[in-house]
Amino acid sequence: MSIANVVGNQYLVPLKKSKQLNVSIISGSVINILISVPMILFWGAEGASYAVLISETLVTLVQLWLVRNSLSFKGILSEIVKYVVAAIVMSFMIQLIQRFIEGWPSIIASVVFGASIYFISLFMLHSQIMRMGKKLLKRVK
Repeated sequence: MSIANVVGNQYLVPLKKSKQLNVSIISGSVINILISVPMILFWGAEGASYAVLISETLVTLVQLWLVRNSLSFKGILSEIVKYVVAAIVMSFMIQLIQRFIEGWPSIIASVVFGASIYFISLFMLHSQIMRMGKKLLKRVK
């Protein structure tokens, strides 16, 4: 959704390419309507969440396809991989925490340790945002 927001609202709208934005949103909406009912019938709320995930992914992919000749995506893929790896590590650690801690302490521990693990992972993977953060901190000192 973040990528679709940036491409749609910060690129397509200012360039008055609302038609392309509408195509992506309508395609996602149609797919969501078509797959939501069967997925909800089979898997309930979990099915609904997967239907939204699929339709939002479609919106993003359609937008990226529509702007593929206008925007350069060099370097973005390697950065995305870093965030996915950090998210997977964080998710694994949160699941581990939740096996040993229950209730509110589990939620608090998951947020604190999850965020810490995510940022440590990004630091270890030398993500661009962490490099930018380090430069910013050096300027402040």
